[in-house]
Amino acid sequence: MTSSNTTTQQRELLGLVIILTGAIGLSDALKPDSGTDILIFLAGQGAIPVALAIMGVGAVLALQRLGKRFMGNHWYPEALLGLQLLLTALLVALHLRLGADSYGAIIQGQGGGLIGWAIADLLQNALGSLLAWVVVLLVTAAGLILLRIYTPLRLLDFDLIPIEIVSPRRPAKPRPLPVQPPQPPARQPQPADAAPRPAVQKKAS
Repeated sequence: MTSSNTTTQQRELLGLVIILTGAIGLSDALKPDSGTDILIFLAGQGAIPVALAIMGVGAVLALQRLGKRFMGNHWYPEALLGLQLLLTALLVALHLRLGADSYGAIIQGQGGGLIGWAIADLLQNALGSLLAWVVVLLVTAAGLILLRIYTPLRLLDFDLIPIEIVSPRRPAKPRPLPVQPPQPPARQPQPADAAPRPAVQKKAS
């Protein structure tokens, strides 16, 4: 078994673990009275989108070979950053709409949970509510651009987010082996020249 096959199998196994983790979080988000509401405490009303996103990342890893067969190699690590930016903007927006003094919403599972409250409170204190919403919109746009460029969405034909903004890295091609110039054929050893015959002296008559 080659090292590339081993790495692919490890990623698929990791993807299954991530899917299972997301499924547990989704189950807790759908049943908030189950007693294990950690995801709701962290993400509030964004718990379900966060759980679905976690499962989506796991599915991409688990179905890596199948995805490459049908969609080609169009997944890049930068897509994870785009997804994280979108989820963060969602959590912050859910908490910004509650206005000031929204810390109590965390206990009730409202807003963007602890994550949304922490970032929203920081933005409101530093920039004010209006500029905080501007930052959220910019972060959302950045996440959409990254997902457009670094996922198979780049194959879709629409110009809302042009892919020419940034060209994604292509998988490195193997370097060709250096071509050595042809060596001249080995010189064959030449037979030694025959020794000169001694001159025959004629006898005097």
